[in-house]
Amino acid sequence: MERGRVVVVDPGTGSHIKAGFAGDFAPKEVPCLLGRPEQGGRSSAAAGGQLKERYVGQEAATLKQQLDISYPVRNGVVEDWDGMQAVLKHVFTDVLSLSDTAGCHIMLTEAPQNPLANRARMLQTMFETFGFEGAYVQVQAVLTLYSQGLLTGLVLDSGDGVTHAVPVVDGYSAPHLVRRLDLAGRHLTAYLADLLARRGYSLNRSADFDTVRQIKERLCYVAHDFGQEVKLARETTCTTESYTLPDGRVIRLGAERFTAPEALLNPSLLGMEAPGAAELIFNCVQGCAIDNRLRLLGGVVLSGGTTMLPGLCSRLEKELTQLYLDRVLKGEREGLRKLKLRVEDPPRRRSAVFQGAAVLADMMRDQREFWISKAEWQEDPQRAMANKKVAAGRWQLADQQRANMAPAPLHDQLDIVIPTIRSLDFLEMWRPFFQPYHLIIVQDGDPSNVIKVPEGFDYELYNRNDIERILGDKAWCISFKDSACRCFGYMVSKKKYIYTIDDDCFVAKNPTGEDINALEQHIKNLLSPSTPDFFNTLYDPYRPGADFVRGYPFSMREGKATAVSHGLWLNIPDYDAPTQMVKPMERNERYVDAVMTIPKGTLFPMCGMNLAFDRTTIGPAMYFGLMGEGQPWGRYDGEQQQGQQKPQAGSRRLSTPGAPQSLAAGHHQMVLLRVSLLRVAPPRQPPTLLVCPAPCPAADMWAGWCVKKITDHLDLGVKTGLPYIYHSKASNPFVNLRKEYKGIFWQEEIIPFFQKMELSPENKDAFSCMLEIAEKVRTGLAHLDPYFVKLADGMVAWIDSWKKLNPTTEA
Repeated sequence: MERGRVVVVDPGTGSHIKAGFAGDFAPKEVPCLLGRPEQGGRSSAAAGGQLKERYVGQEAATLKQQLDISYPVRNGVVEDWDGMQAVLKHVFTDVLSLSDTAGCHIMLTEAPQNPLANRARMLQTMFETFGFEGAYVQVQAVLTLYSQGLLTGLVLDSGDGVTHAVPVVDGYSAPHLVRRLDLAGRHLTAYLADLLARRGYSLNRSADFDTVRQIKERLCYVAHDFGQEVKLARETTCTTESYTLPDGRVIRLGAERFTAPEALLNPSLLGMEAPGAAELIFNCVQGCAIDNRLRLLGGVVLSGGTTMLPGLCSRLEKELTQLYLDRVLKGEREGLRKLKLRVEDPPRRRSAVFQGAAVLADMMRDQREFWISKAEWQEDPQRAMANKKVAAGRWQLADQQRANMAPAPLHDQLDIVIPTIRSLDFLEMWRPFFQPYHLIIVQDGDPSNVIKVPEGFDYELYNRNDIERILGDKAWCISFKDSACRCFGYMVSKKKYIYTIDDDCFVAKNPTGEDINALEQHIKNLLSPSTPDFFNTLYDPYRPGADFVRGYPFSMREGKATAVSHGLWLNIPDYDAPTQMVKPMERNERYVDAVMTIPKGTLFPMCGMNLAFDRTTIGPAMYFGLMGEGQPWGRYDGEQQQGQQKPQAGSRRLSTPGAPQSLAAGHHQMVLLRVSLLRVAPPRQPPTLLVCPAPCPAADMWAGWCVKKITDHLDLGVKTGLPYIYHSKASNPFVNLRKEYKGIFWQEEIIPFFQKMELSPENKDAFSCMLEIAEKVRTGLAHLDPYFVKLADGMVAWIDSWKKLNPTTEA
């Protein structure tokens, strides 16, 4: 196949055709509809020129108010072949600019359980009407998984006409296991039109149907708790929104916004005796081999335009968990700990089928045996459709797909969180490694100066105004004027894993001069076990080629799940301010090719600039708390004790009561250095003002101590070592001295405080552990400074906010 292009066409299940070429990242969408002038509509439709007998695609959609609209495809099956050929001709000629399709190959998608007659007619059209040289047809659900870099999972594909639950194991889909629901986007649109009609809004013409669809896509959502949402709509106006129709009328929607989508989960609202989407998935899983059931529940992927409805992912997780609890576990909640349920809603799931098809077509463009040729079709159509080459091509795909997964592992399960006050130019260096992933950028500083994100990245951008809007009266618990604001990104993410990196961290090189893919190494760390109970002196025993040292107990070699991967840095070390001043020119050039598990019972100084973790197990403990100047923490910056002079700008009070007198000599010199540089003497009495700009311990170290106590308690592991990043610059040590000086005294009590801490056996998740630690901080460290009381309040506010934003999280 040296010449000719490979065309990719996803007919969908009704409303749109997605088309492009092999290797394309995004498709061109074409409305799959036809329009004929309504009686009496001649002058309107022909205003721009001579009246046509039939309008196709976007032209028909533009003139829909003057046309009688029809759809060639319904429920994934072509019903009007003449109309379908007209749409395809428009796609090939006008949209893809193909003057001649002879010599080209085409990759087609089809709905699960597509009738053989329908597939044969489609191939016949491609070969005999359009003259393609070769063709291939693949099930849409399998292609969805390919687009996610997966070979096993369960796809809930809900487009315009039909919803399917399709299990795929190792790249194969068994048609007899597919579950089908004849309810999808078009039915929800019709139901919404009916609900609007009950409110007196008449939208009954065929052209109005597209308007109602736009209303659905703009305003509708899936309620997490339908009963509570009905009550809210009845008693308040919180759910009410307005929409302006094309004719200028303004309509108002309330409960209709979530009632129409509810039919997808409760088809009885439409008078259908059928399982809803959650039960469809559950029944599909239960019909599979028992060995594959948990694998499938751990990889549910949403696909199709109807799954774009906000709230659907969390509602499915909630209902699937309940179904599993009721029907499999018979109410035994302890068994839920073994259920690793994950429902993925990729941001580009509307076009996931096309993306998978484009990847497959690009990989197989030169594999002649993969395609059904025109000659084979002309010789024997039935044998061509069932030929053995398709199976061979699929096995080939499996091998190549696994290879292609390596550069972007977990790209559908991991978010990259970046705190920044500077530019994001450093992303250009990371583009080869980061571009397949979703970025969450938390912008510090002035919200009016919107930071520019380099083109080509998939991202969310939040600033202080967003944090205030989303968290309301608890927004104070998120620091600003400091990189500790990053933890807001942890909270709003919906992925299983997080990688966080600072904007002054560049790609490092290994000793052979090759760029280090830090993210890939972090993922390897997180996906392999840890050995917190017994120290393995030869580094990570799970590394390929490594093993356990002599004497390591066999009963412990299974290891524990890894919750945190703590990376290191080359170039400028992450020192505290006094050490920076003593060693201003020190650079770390030592590359140690090793990963180690930090033993249970041992604390470590966690650094947040090269860190990855399992958000679902330890995320709530990753609270980077209360740093930065000018924070709204209830500090009394403007108040002064009677008779005291207000501090001059730039000065800070130093609170030392309770500080131990038996500091090590070196530590004592650091204290003197800091105080002398600041020219501030400790007051004789504890001040009534809490004016601590950024107390040491730094926010990431504080989070690290909490995380380590909780991972030890929950029997999880923390790894440190590889990967390295290149730390390009250090903070100003003179500025940092002002921020850190209190911690010199506090540290002497904080470390023993955490070392002696024991968490209650009743607390079995990060939420309850954090709340217990907050109470211990309130009672055990308040004598050091009022800051710790506010820090404990911040920890509680953080947990409350996390639960509010993540209502399905097991707490």
